[in-house]
Amino acid sequence: MQETVQDIQTKASIQVQGIAGSVRVTECAMSAIAVTPSNATTLPVGCQGLWVGGAGAVAVTFYAGSSVVFSAVPAGTLLKISPSQVLSTGTTATLILALY
Repeated sequence: MQETVQDIQTKASIQVQGIAGSVRVTECAMSAIAVTPSNATTLPVGCQGLWVGGAGAVAVTFYAGSSVVFSAVPAGTLLKISPSQVLSTGTTATLILALY
């Protein structure tokens, strides 16, 4: 029996418990692009998260205009955020992938 996309998404749906409550993750990424941090370049719209392959800080700007630095991000971390930019100023992490 062949699984439908909905079946796969249902299986991939997980409950993540955190300090601020819970987040329901219901979609999985279908592609990824390597990110070169830049203060000028924006990411394509639709980013579902950032995979951080090498430990460090990740500085981002969101579509609403606010900026933040995620400090001390361990290697192998998935940041479930949707930024418009990964900034070169303040980013020390390496091997960053934008998930789509």
